[in-house]
Amino acid sequence: MEWVIGGSIVLSASLAGYYFYNRKGEEGENGSDNKNNNNNNDGNINNYKQDVIEKLEGVPKIITDSIEILLRDGIETEGIMRISGTDVRIKELIHEYFENGSVDISNEDIHDVAGIFKRFFLFCLKGSIFTLELYEDFLDVERNNDIEDEENYLQELQTVINKLPKWNRETIHEVVKFFSILKDHEEKTKMGIKNLSIVIGPTLIWKENLPLDRYLDDNQLSCNLVTNMIIYHDRIEW
Repeated sequence: MEWVIGGSIVLSASLAGYYFYNRKGEEGENGSDNKNNNNNNDGNINNYKQDVIEKLEGVPKIITDSIEILLRDGIETEGIMRISGTDVRIKELIHEYFENGSVDISNEDIHDVAGIFKRFFLFCLKGSIFTLELYEDFLDVERNNDIEDEENYLQELQTVINKLPKWNRETIHEVVKFFSILKDHEEKTKMGIKNLSIVIGPTLIWKENLPLDRYLDDNQLSCNLVTNMIIYHDRIEW
């Protein structure tokens, strides 16, 4: 079934996201208290969150590998990027990636691969890949968006994108390119551009500890931002 912007399913997902973002600093991924979950071998990928970004050069291989497999095996899978994978397995695979520098995901369940892709941006970085410093700038582009002035919108978006560090910019580019391909297979996947943006928008651009009303407003703006980046990805200078 297609999701509807503003419908009850989206609202429920947004509320779930709100409680997730406002509790993840206090609790581990599975809801357990982080103070009682300090074993680095337990698969809790929050353990890598503090320093991983300094070690990354270029688009992370786990992301490029995920994209390659999703395009190879998931391009006609209904609900791809929306249906959850196996939580324990996803954690194990990401843990292995950071422990060993690589992980073979070529034969994993396709929804687990999608889960790796999404979870990386939520748990393996210090914050949003759009950066905390530019969070408001990106959302302001959407707040001030005049749909009748496409060129001005793209100019404003380009100005903010140019402020991103090279690593962030390159990785976001790969993500939106991937979704620009995936959206064209909506007939089979039931995941058109709006649904994809609902799934990935709040995963890519987020901020912790927002009041509920602000979170819901920002959540919609982040979805709109990702929608437009997918639409205009080939007109943006990365």
